[in-house]
Amino acid sequence: MRIAVLSDIHGNIEAFESVLMDIDCVGIDHIINLGDSIGYGPDPESVLDLIQKRDILNIHGNHEQAVLDAKSRFILKDSALKSIEQTLKYLSSTSLLYLRELPTYRIVNDALFVHGCPPDSCENYLNYLSFRELEIVFQSYKNKISFVGHTHKLMIIKYNGKKISFQQLENSPIKIDEDNRYIFNVGSVGQPRDHDPRAGYVIWDSTSSSIEARRVQYDIESTVNKIIERGFEQKDANRLYRNLKKSK
Repeated sequence: MRIAVLSDIHGNIEAFESVLMDIDCVGIDHIINLGDSIGYGPDPESVLDLIQKRDILNIHGNHEQAVLDAKSRFILKDSALKSIEQTLKYLSSTSLLYLRELPTYRIVNDALFVHGCPPDSCENYLNYLSFRELEIVFQSYKNKISFVGHTHKLMIIKYNGKKISFQQLENSPIKIDEDNRYIFNVGSVGQPRDHDPRAGYVIWDSTSSSIEARRVQYDIESTVNKIIERGFEQKDANRLYRNLKKSK
């Protein structure tokens, strides 16, 4: 079975549509999104509509939580809080109801899918944890494979029961071996932060026991222009535009 795993679309419909076009070309059985479909980007409603239209399994991210729970917004940075307030202006009551019904994690094909940190956190960042803290995370659940987003960076964390190691997620298949447990960070569709401006996602092939990162070009300029036109933060546009300039 080939499963495309996405995360952090962040209201970027151009990036999302381009990723779906790529998915349709490479032969995928299922699509799972790891939350933060909204926030930062100018098209939250369109993104949620398309997720539902494509029957994509979705979960709660910290931006969904902040939209639904005012108390959760207080832990956000000021720019993220302003983005949430602007996002709310572009969400229908139907979309808010849809978000309210999302789970915080899913287990599919014996793998765990969560936004931030296993087993069920949509807020904790894996890349801020010490090696000892990561060992405790692995010991808190039983699944051999888990998928997370939240950091906007593609990465593999491996645990052999004794030590933690890190590996880059590459654009060619990487074999999953039986001697390790894994956390795969699937990057970001709509706002990558690893110096590659393209939309990122991964493909998990459970039959061949492999994982592969994919990068997809999209119309960044259109997204940047809409971020400004629709009153979202200049900072959110600058992130994408700086990435665009670095790639030229």
